[in-house]
Parts: sequence; C-alpha cells; structure tokens
Amino acid sequence: GCFEQTSCSAYPNAMVLDYLNATDSKDNDTRAKANDLLNRGYKRLTSFEAPDKGYEWFGANPGHEGLTAYGIMEFTDMKKAGGDVDQGMIDRSANWLMSHRDGNGGFKREQHAYHDFGRISDDILNAYIVFALAESGYTNIKKEFESSYKKANDSKDPYMMAMMANASYAMGDVVKGDALMDQLLSKQDANGSWTGTTHSITYSQGQSLTTETTSLAIMAMIKSPGKNGGALTNAVQFLVGSRSG
Repeated sequence: GCFEQTSCSAYPNAMVLDYLNATDSKDNDTRAKANDLLNRGYKRLTSFEAPDKGYEWFGANPGHEGLTAYGIMEFTDMKKAGGDVDQGMIDRSANWLMSHRDGNGGFKREQHAYHDFGRISDDILNAYIVFALAESGYTNIKKEFESSYKKANDSKDPYMMAMMANASYAMGDVVKGDALMDQLLSKQDANGSWTGTTHSITYSQGQSLTTETTSLAIMAMIKSPGKNGGALTNAVQFLVGSRSG
C-alpha cells in the first residue's frame, strides 16, 4: 500500500511498544515482536521518501507538506518507542518542510494530493504542520507558530485550538498554551468530548472528528501544568466509551 496504508499498521506498532515500555512489561516475546514489526514498518515507510525529499504517498516527486508533517511526527514517535530510526532522515524531512515556508506565517502547498488531503483548508494544514514540527522538537518556526496561534484563537475551532495548545506547550510557551486551554475547557461537551468546527488534517468529520479533537485536547491537558483532573477524566471516559469494537 501507500504511505498512509503502511502507517495504519506501523504507527500502532509504535504505540504498542511505547505502552509495553511505559508499563515495564516483562512479556519479552510480545516486546520483541512489536519491535520487529515497528522496524519493518519503518523501513517500508522510508521507501516513500521523494527523490527531491519530503514524503509522497508512493514516493514520487513532489513531496507533500501535510503528509511529510505526519511522517515527521510518526518517525519521532517510533524513535521514542525505541525504533531504529535515522535522526538524520527526520532532520532532512523537517528542513525540507521548513524550506517551504511562504514568508507570511504559513507554508507553500503542493496541490497534488491523494484521498482527502487535497481538501484541507490552508489554516488547518498550516496549524498541523506547526503542531507536528513543534511536537518533534523543531522550534525555529516562531512566525508560523504565531500566525497559526492567532488563527486558532480567532476561529474558536476546538480542533485548531487543541493542536495549537499542544504546539504552545511544546514550544515552551505556557502562557499561550494555558490561554487556549482555558477556552477549550469552556467548550467541553457534557459527555466529555470536543468536536472541531470544520475538519481535521485528513478531512475527518462527524464521529471521527470528535474522536480526533478529543484526543488532541487530552494530549494538551496532559502537558498543561494546570489542574484539569475532572475534565481529563471525563474526556478519557468518553474516548474509551466511544470504541465500537
């Protein structure tokens, strides 16, 4: 399959391995299997790097900014889980992405895209790229961060606000992160969830958008130094309860 299809199995393997490590699992057989699957998935994913760098669904030129941002975050999480990941490749991809800054606080955009990546709004795409870079440790994006932060704040879109709250904490700007977190907490639904007002980075809508927005809000609450225990518990309970099996 393509980069997205490979990610559907490779990324969960990283999460499983991270969980086994975090819980100090003694199940060495499962740990070894997860590690093997993660590294096999990683090697497959790197085959989709475009000749002129960045990532594309089938490895052709030109790379796509949104897919590359997704890849950078995926590779970073794989490395954190213990995968044999080339940091030089991640840096190369991040530098390629940052070379596509448009000078106005956003990123240039390759219009060719598979699936629903081509339908994403510029504001969602720019905020996602900032979020992915910041989460992966790249903070030389001050102008782009400020621009997407303002748009998230003005839009009142919980999906954008959750992404930029995460980015704020990753960038070390607790003040901005807390300001967005206060707004997010005021928008939490009675059932513990949040829903974006438009779409996600993969143009998810409906229940998928609710799941993604709530997950991002949970990630931001975990990073927040504030006392969000009740809201966090309700959000996690919603997420667990929303599984369809």
